[in-house]
Amino acid sequence: MSRMICRIWTVLPAVLMITAAGFAQHAVDLARDTLAEVGKTIITAQDLVERIELMPWAGKDDPTRLDTMRIEALQSLAGEKILALEAAARGIGNDSESQSQVRALEKLLVRDQLYSVDVKRKVAVDPEQLRHGLERYAHLLKILMIGVPDRGESEEISKSLRMADNVDSILARARTKTAVTVDTVSVRFGLLQPEQEDAVYSLSESRRASEPLRVQNLGWVVVYLLEMSTNPDYANASVTERAHAVSKIVRLRNEMRLAAEYAAHLLAPHRAGSRPPIFRLLAD
Repeated sequence: MSRMICRIWTVLPAVLMITAAGFAQHAVDLARDTLAEVGKTIITAQDLVERIELMPWAGKDDPTRLDTMRIEALQSLAGEKILALEAAARGIGNDSESQSQVRALEKLLVRDQLYSVDVKRKVAVDPEQLRHGLERYAHLLKILMIGVPDRGESEEISKSLRMADNVDSILARARTKTAVTVDTVSVRFGLLQPEQEDAVYSLSESRRASEPLRVQNLGWVVVYLLEMSTNPDYANASVTERAHAVSKIVRLRNEMRLAAEYAAHLLAPHRAGSRPPIFRLLAD
């Protein structure tokens, strides 16, 4: 064991020299470069490149961790080889349960890589999205979320709130007709779903009540603006910090949208239909 560990550490300077230029080497050259020996098994530069490119390392895109990541990748490869040798000596790994676990892990890694290539790498933040987000990030909104089970009642409450400012009397009258829930919520950019956020940030002192919104798990909701103030996170941040915070929110939203589109694209070709007589025949 000590010989194998020493052999691994003696090649660490070579590992650190595998840079972007090294990645550009021909695959045959990388396959010939031996970085470590574990028993009779060798670990090549090609093994290391594949490990770094395919594994979902934490901080993988952080340029300050490149050297550390390469060392950790080589250590993980060596550790796996050592465990594999021990497993082989004990006759572990060829049974059906172990093989099933390996196949499940392979599928997870493939899905992660597909997501990275077909979704995550395509995520971008449009300058207009950033500008729009910064405008909203500057404000903290205090609102009433008025929940009503019936759309007709929600439309009536929305209309009444837009015509008068006496919120308490309007809600008291509505409660005589239907169940009404009222919650006070502080809203800042990124807290709500985009559709709900659009409705909230469209409110102003001259237009305090929204049209009824259909909200999942809540039913019909009317939003009423109580007050608008400066977001303390915005006020205490530099221009760069504000842009970074907004960009992070917008990027996550764009990623979720692309992921949903990608999933729909993958699943669409697998949908199937059947004529009723054939379906009943198969069902029986």
